[in-house]
Amino acid sequence: MPAYRYKDFSLSFKPHPLTGDVVRVYDKDAVNQSLKNIILTERGEIPFSDRGSNIKSKLFELMTPETSREIKEDILS
Repeated sequence: MPAYRYKDFSLSFKPHPLTGDVVRVYDKDAVNQSLKNIILTERGEIPFSDRGSNIKSKLFELMTPETSREIKEDILS
């Protein structure tokens, strides 16, 4: 059994220096990368899926308690 639990390919798409395959990320880095991808995906961007968020619409908003609550709700929904 491998020493890692989660794996994903690196989004840099740089080739591995020895194998030439796409470099992979593991465990914590893989989970963080996946969460970032889901959060930054606009809702409705993936056909037939409700995944994603509209967090980019809050990019230049003033950070108030209301804005913070909206961001949290958007991510959790």
